[in-house]
Amino acid sequence: MIDTSKYSILSILVRTARLSRQILRQWRVVLIYAIGLTISNLLFGYWGYLCQNGGGILCYSLGRSPYLSVGVLLWLLIMLYLFLAFMADFYQAAFGKKSFKINNIFCFSKAKAKAMAVLLGYGVAFVVPILVTVKILAMPANPDWRVEMLNFLLIFSLFMLQLFMMRTIAALSVFLEQKKHLSMRQIYEKTIGSGYASIILFLCLLAFSLLTYMIIAVKMDSIGRWFDSVVWFAAVNLADNVLKLVYMALLLVFCRAQHELLQPAEDVDLEAANEDNAAPVIAEKPAETKIKKSVAKKRTTQKSATKTVATKAKMASKEKKLTKKTVRKKAK
Repeated sequence: MIDTSKYSILSILVRTARLSRQILRQWRVVLIYAIGLTISNLLFGYWGYLCQNGGGILCYSLGRSPYLSVGVLLWLLIMLYLFLAFMADFYQAAFGKKSFKINNIFCFSKAKAKAMAVLLGYGVAFVVPILVTVKILAMPANPDWRVEMLNFLLIFSLFMLQLFMMRTIAALSVFLEQKKHLSMRQIYEKTIGSGYASIILFLCLLAFSLLTYMIIAVKMDSIGRWFDSVVWFAAVNLADNVLKLVYMALLLVFCRAQHELLQPAEDVDLEAANEDNAAPVIAEKPAETKIKKSVAKKRTTQKSATKTVATKAKMASKEKKLTKKTVRKKAK
């Protein structure tokens, strides 16, 4: 059983800070995907910079308005794939102990497809309530009170879904790990009385990420426009993409921290002990193997003893039969 008293705001922060070192250790994953995003931005004329300077496929697609072109849809699909693939590969490289290679960007396995589908589902579940709320608020008021009541119930239910997913955000790490340690129901039951910790910290993480990104992105955009150079623009865009990927990696670390806090003690992996260079529990395995070997030897000796006893009994029965036959012959 798990001690739910350990699941608090302080414990989540401490575990997240400890696991955030994986972002630095997996810098290759962040850099390679950031380069891929930058190349796609340069090809499709992102930020309108290359359109002003006569470059980019997007600027020439369908002639009149580049924002209504097929190129925009293609660019969005490429960006979505790169973001989802980064989160799946980063999690496996950081916590799944799978080495990352450059060709992993283009490899599309069944496990990676499942992970990307889970990430896309979580993203849609968080974005849809906001879009629906904005759409309903932009509509004129309906004179029929029943329609307004239905709109209110729809917004309320969607935001309750958001709160539920914030509370059970550890399930995202469980799904990405693809091991059935915990279910969403178990996570919900184990966070009864302390579920506010996950919701508060998630909202704080979201606010921190948005504020810092807006401040840094505005400065980088102004610097990129000040230097009239495609190379400098690419460098600024690369830094912008690295910042986005770091925020995504921080979200995965936050989910993993809660996953480890809620996971039962008998199912906890030994990765944390190996990362901290602590005394590994694997050291106890030689003694266990010796005991298993001795037990196996005893079993084999017992089997051999029973076999020898059985063979001796058979030999004795055969000898008795032979002696009886010889006695009968002599009597005749």
